[in-house]
Amino acid sequence: MARPVDLEKRAQLAVQAFEVLRARGVAATTMSDLAGELGLKRPTLHYYFRDLGEVYEAVLDENQKRLRALAAERLLGVEHPLDLLLGVVRVLHEHYRGRRDVAILIGQLMAARGSADPEEIVRRGRRLLQEADSLRDRADALKGGLTGTLRVGGSPQHIETVLAPFVTRFRRRHPGIEVHFVEDGGARINDRLEHGDVQVVLTTAGNELFSSRLLYPVYALAVVAPSHPLGRRSSVDVSELADESLLLLHRSFGSRGWFDAACHNADVSPPIVLESGAPHTLMALAASGEGVAIVPSNVSIPRKGVKAMSVTYRGPPIGRWGLVAWDSRRFFPPFAQHFVNELVAHVRRDYPNRELTKRMPPLRRPKLPEA
Repeated sequence: MARPVDLEKRAQLAVQAFEVLRARGVAATTMSDLAGELGLKRPTLHYYFRDLGEVYEAVLDENQKRLRALAAERLLGVEHPLDLLLGVVRVLHEHYRGRRDVAILIGQLMAARGSADPEEIVRRGRRLLQEADSLRDRADALKGGLTGTLRVGGSPQHIETVLAPFVTRFRRRHPGIEVHFVEDGGARINDRLEHGDVQVVLTTAGNELFSSRLLYPVYALAVVAPSHPLGRRSSVDVSELADESLLLLHRSFGSRGWFDAACHNADVSPPIVLESGAPHTLMALAASGEGVAIVPSNVSIPRKGVKAMSVTYRGPPIGRWGLVAWDSRRFFPPFAQHFVNELVAHVRRDYPNRELTKRMPPLRRPKLPEA
């Protein structure tokens, strides 16, 4: 007669197996791998789980138990239907928010257990999270008041020089609105918005799928030591940089793309001394006489030790307008609209390096799609 399985031990192993699968990935984990990670011999693991299918079932069951326990705790004493609806959405949000890899892992386990396409499961999981966010925001709006959680995406420069000074005052005015930041840059930040990872982004790359409002002009700047031959200039054409040692940002930066395009059009290939992800590193090297740093004007420029000027191509300056954008195909809650309106008003009064750039020729304003 077979010895009965210790269900408590089996549940503990399922919890541990969940973390192994989360770290290694479903497709890359075999029963032998799992046994090794759990510190068990393979026959011992097979005693508790006949195959990977049973492991998946147990892991999914444990996730459901945790979700049900959280719901029971959060919804205790809640009676009004609207409060129940809002409570259920918040439970789902609390369980998976910040753990999107968990939600995707659950989808992969479901796909591995059945015959569904894993990629389609992942897409459905993302849509489910987005719909839960939207439902939560709609429920908050129905209850009235400016409350909710806003996820804002932007480059490190946008977060440092625009959002950090603005959000402190915004939080004081609207204590019921939580603002969380997601850092990314270039085209990736728009991908984040399209996938629903954030509700609002600061970007210089417009997208016809999104609604947006203009913020402020972002110029490509050349930064040099005051003693550099260009140190007395207010602008420099890309053709004049052909023989200069350049300190450039990585190609993932939007401003690097503007500069590279201008160099290509001007048919120049200046020597590159360093490519970095840190604008301040490039400017520090420029201050030491190591070359010319090319950075966007939304970085914090040192007040002493360097000279910054606009980079032009055949006259007009190189740059783009900064935008605040959101996906109007999704529900955009009132508190998010307040954030956008107040941010636009804020940058009309102040934006990074305003005193420097307002003396430069204006950038062409883009025509935005209607919100």
